[in-house]
Amino acid sequence: MRTDARTNDVIVFTTSSPTARQIHVMEALGEWFGVDIKVEAQGDMTGVSSLETAHGLKWTWHDHAILSEGASLFEPMDWGVWKDEERGVVLMLPCFISEPRGMAGTAENGHHLEFDPVGVTFWALTCWAERAGEWPNDEHGRPTTVHLPWRHVHGQARFLDHAIAMKDQHHWPWVELMWGAVFHALGIAWSRRLTFKPTVDIDVAFKHLGRPRWKSTLLQVRDVLAARWQLVQERKRVLAGQLMDPYDTYAFFNDLHRNDSLLWFVLASDRHAPHDVGLNPDGEVLPALVESLGSAHEGSRVCWHPGYRAVDQEKVRVAEHRRISEWQGVDLTAVRTHFLRGPSHKWWGMLESMGIREDMSLGWSRDVGFRSGISRSFLGYDLTEDRAMAVRIHPIAVMDVGMVLGLLWSAEEAKEKLSARMEVVAEVGGDWMSCWHNTSVSEEPLWRGWRATYLHMVKEARRLS
Repeated sequence: MRTDARTNDVIVFTTSSPTARQIHVMEALGEWFGVDIKVEAQGDMTGVSSLETAHGLKWTWHDHAILSEGASLFEPMDWGVWKDEERGVVLMLPCFISEPRGMAGTAENGHHLEFDPVGVTFWALTCWAERAGEWPNDEHGRPTTVHLPWRHVHGQARFLDHAIAMKDQHHWPWVELMWGAVFHALGIAWSRRLTFKPTVDIDVAFKHLGRPRWKSTLLQVRDVLAARWQLVQERKRVLAGQLMDPYDTYAFFNDLHRNDSLLWFVLASDRHAPHDVGLNPDGEVLPALVESLGSAHEGSRVCWHPGYRAVDQEKVRVAEHRRISEWQGVDLTAVRTHFLRGPSHKWWGMLESMGIREDMSLGWSRDVGFRSGISRSFLGYDLTEDRAMAVRIHPIAVMDVGMVLGLLWSAEEAKEKLSARMEVVAEVGGDWMSCWHNTSVSEEPLWRGWRATYLHMVKEARRLS
């Protein structure tokens, strides 16, 4: 619960017969915005729901079929653009009601929405479109932004004084913006502070260190034959202790985030090219690194980074989990998958069965923004059993690789764009979880200038929080 956002406001959600899905959404909203939401059943409101304050302000809408327990994943989904000039909001949303039943138009003492905002939120909380297979995956089994409904829509999305091309609406936490507009109309206030959640993935712990002498020798021979003289000299100096390993950026992160809750995710998989190419997890280097990072300062956590194959292969997953559980200083309550792999409806269930309580894999691999339209954490939901799961999902706002390899942003360009997006998240008191790598502040050729981008993002996050 975000106690810093708690207000004295009470909202009454009224519907004919509250479903587990509607209640799940109300609980999430109460947590996010710090409001008390009372759920009431009113039998004569068949097919219609409302939100009302003690002041008599009210929103009503027709219920979408998605909220019926056991509703098919293939329930037709109508999308539309919600334009409310009075409140400065233009957003493209699912769960529009094409053929409403019963009341329509403007409700007494309030307004009637042409879409179901609770349905919109449930759609997002469950990653409904991904589960239904509506959006094709890439070669790694991850959804992309290519087929998002707004990608080919002209014009701008808007919220208050902020605007962005509609094709980039996923750069914003648009579900929370929708509720921000609704709550604003109801006279509900909330905290407008951003919560910063810095995280670092360690896929390759060191560029030259941590390998047996015979392997370093073979690498030197290979690079000499290929005339890679700069690399040969660099490796020689690093191994001789004359130069710091380029990927050894751990002190940089620890010093910068000494007063933050910094999370590290360490790859502990067997080497399996081309995706799992880290150091040998059965050696001494990785366990020693984990122990040192976990004890660096209060609030620092070192967690499991399941390998590429661990998502699909139970045998690999169990072996990795057993191995890393034996290391000192590992927090096994949270994970982030390598390559951000793992279909939500299957992966969350796997984690729950393993006793893992937090997943931080929900993000775009080749873009920035919010894969579920939500910035704040929420409980996963089991559609088969219609219940909240014991796994909390923490969405990623930005990953370094997404900007460089996906969007092709320069380090300087990223500074301005990230600032603009962070300001919108702060407007609704949302979370900004960054996913960086130890290698991307190394000033290696691909990442030259990105250390400054990271420092800029941290400075902006602290200003907004």
